[in-house]
Amino acid sequence: MQRSLLTRLARCGSGVAAVEMALAAPVILTMILGILSSGSLFFSQNELNHAVGEAARYATISPQPSDQQIRTMALDSYHGTDPLLASQVNVTHGSTANYMNYVVVQAKVQTSLDLVFLRFPGITLVSTKRAYVI
Repeated sequence: MQRSLLTRLARCGSGVAAVEMALAAPVILTMILGILSSGSLFFSQNELNHAVGEAARYATISPQPSDQQIRTMALDSYHGTDPLLASQVNVTHGSTANYMNYVVVQAKVQTSLDLVFLRFPGITLVSTKRAYVI
């Protein structure tokens, strides 16, 4: 009697799909959420690059804008998921050995890579552009 019950249960295939789904679903869900979070991170980096590029282009116009105007251009051009603060945009001036003047615009944004049930430490995104001015 005991032997025949175990044999019947071993051959029975009902419920196998439900058990397999219960084992695979958390892994698949984690992968999908990780892909979405990574996409959000890439979007923020792209937006930061765009904002810094716009500010660097703005720095090359004549008459040359002030550092505050360049910062404002970077802040207005940024549309990422995390806020860009004025204190995170640095504008520095310099010249090369050939006496060519340039402006360096650098911005940093603190963001996080969050899954629904996992929280990773903050990630700092940085973008730097150099624009030569006349």
